[in-house]
Amino acid sequence: MSQIPKPPLSREKAFELLLNDLPTYSRHCLKIRDKMGRIVPLVYNKAQLYVHHKLEEQKKKLGFIRAVVMKGRQEGVTTYIESRFFKKTSLQRGVSTFILSHEATSTASIFDMVKRFNDNLPCGMSVGLDTANKNQLKFTGLDSEYKVGTAGSEDVGRSLTIKLLHCSEVAFYAHTDQLETGLFQAVADMPDTEIILESTANGLGNFFYEAAMRAMAGIGLYQLIFVPWYWQEEYRLTPPMGFAPDEQEQELMAAYGLDIEQVYWRRMKIENTKGGLWKFQQEYPFTPQEAFLMSGETFFSKETTQKARKCTNRSPNAPIIMGVDCGRNNDRSVFVIRQGRAVIHYEVHKDLRAEGREPTQQLINICVKLIDRYGVDKCFIDFGYGHGLVDGLITLGYKKIVMGVNFQQKVLDPIRFLNKRAEMYGVARDWLEEGEVSIPDEDIFVFDLLLTPKEKETPTHRMFLPKKEEIKKERRVSPDITDAFVLTFAFPVAKRPNQDDPTPRAKKTISRKDSALTTINRLNQKS
Repeated sequence: MSQIPKPPLSREKAFELLLNDLPTYSRHCLKIRDKMGRIVPLVYNKAQLYVHHKLEEQKKKLGFIRAVVMKGRQEGVTTYIESRFFKKTSLQRGVSTFILSHEATSTASIFDMVKRFNDNLPCGMSVGLDTANKNQLKFTGLDSEYKVGTAGSEDVGRSLTIKLLHCSEVAFYAHTDQLETGLFQAVADMPDTEIILESTANGLGNFFYEAAMRAMAGIGLYQLIFVPWYWQEEYRLTPPMGFAPDEQEQELMAAYGLDIEQVYWRRMKIENTKGGLWKFQQEYPFTPQEAFLMSGETFFSKETTQKARKCTNRSPNAPIIMGVDCGRNNDRSVFVIRQGRAVIHYEVHKDLRAEGREPTQQLINICVKLIDRYGVDKCFIDFGYGHGLVDGLITLGYKKIVMGVNFQQKVLDPIRFLNKRAEMYGVARDWLEEGEVSIPDEDIFVFDLLLTPKEKETPTHRMFLPKKEEIKKERRVSPDITDAFVLTFAFPVAKRPNQDDPTPRAKKTISRKDSALTTINRLNQKS
């Protein structure tokens, strides 16, 4: 049977759809100059739709948008952001939009895009302009306007009140120290305001890197949105007869689902790019960590972590072990649960002091919940900042489950390792390199694993690692997830023989000899 055609939308319904659905509005109302130089409708690609989804998801949750977008070259992210802001600015009253780019030519190019949007609007969608020059567009009767600036001036945007802020190619900005105290303060944390920072990577230590690290770690309001290069349909080439992927390319095909044309395009791009592989990884990254050139000298290899995040192996009869890294000032508290060959759960909690409650009691409550929910057999806690947590859990009757671990205490294998921290990291790496193990398939977890640099050796060939404070100083974020993960390898654990015992996990009474103070003194002596 032939389908009955749907009746056309009424004029009112069509206009309502344009107002409420950005992809529909962009497709029917906005024109861009494509890579061939043609003026064509703006139809969102995969990357643009993904960014749109992530932003709308955040807006629904917070009421406003704060985002860091890390991307490869020419994926249309800037175009998407300007289409988003143009619709709001040209159709709503009282919207002040500001565009900041890293250099004057780029600023002019972005503003030309906005003007092209306005010049090509269909009949009935344009409200006209009161002001139109190289730095400003002001829409008739709306009290809404666009302004543009170039990074470099220390007081750029300081006197403005802004509702929508787009910062383009942030990794290449000068005078970034004043951004957070100047330009960003022009946007209030109020409903419908938006700040979007987007850029390709430009090495470590700059403002964009630090913003991405904080967003990746879940610190602050900003979310990290990452767009990989292989989502672009045009990034492919037909290979010549006889072309065969090498071993590394075959691994990339398996890990990321690449086809032969994408692999050949990548090879040709690397061969014809000044700087070769490292430059390609920066401008066309597979992952956030690769964008920041962290794929080289790291303790855990990118290849093993990538395989582990795609593996779904489980060990249902293995003991369940939890590692807890307790947060310091402005740090995260992290809980990682591993069962045999799989990390089955992890949680990241931001600075608990900021929540206004006693942080140790909060940590105790979280631990008790996770121990009981997952049937944890052993819980290893970083004793450096977790002595209060160990104290509280033992007081509640979890003595047989809980153990404090000092990262500098004696090791089980003194031939290989200098201290307990190095031993836990080494055993965790052995576990990953054995293969057929599973970690969470999430960028934040994998990125944290790759924060730790390559190990060092003493003259007697015992392994040790840079201090956590040194890593935090260089990387701008502390590897708290990794520390909680390696704590699950602190000591061998056998499954409790009374696993099926229906009695409660915590004792109802605590004897004097098992007091928290006694336990802490005992752990200090062992350390």
